[in-house]
Amino acid sequence: MAYETKVFISIENPLGFLQFLPIFGLSYLLISIIGWLIIGLPWHLFLVKFTNKSYFLYSFPALMFILGSIVFKEYELGLVYGFFALIQALVFRYYFYKLI
Repeated sequence: MAYETKVFISIENPLGFLQFLPIFGLSYLLISIIGWLIIGLPWHLFLVKFTNKSYFLYSFPALMFILGSIVFKEYELGLVYGFFALIQALVFRYYFYKLI
């Protein structure tokens, strides 16, 4: 007779969702930090040095990610991660220049 722990059964029931939520949240946070270090920070430094720092230019990498994911038929990936990247970029742009 096998013993079942009932831990991490699936994300379709409320308990499974609550168990997977920290995993998804931490992985998104890790991906977000890596994205800011690899793409966001160099892009910001480029914009500060060479452009007028418009909202469109700050949203450009997120929009390119969304368009690239549509080209490769990964609609959900592009819409979810691209939307959150777009929101992060616009919030960063708003608060960064508000503080200066």
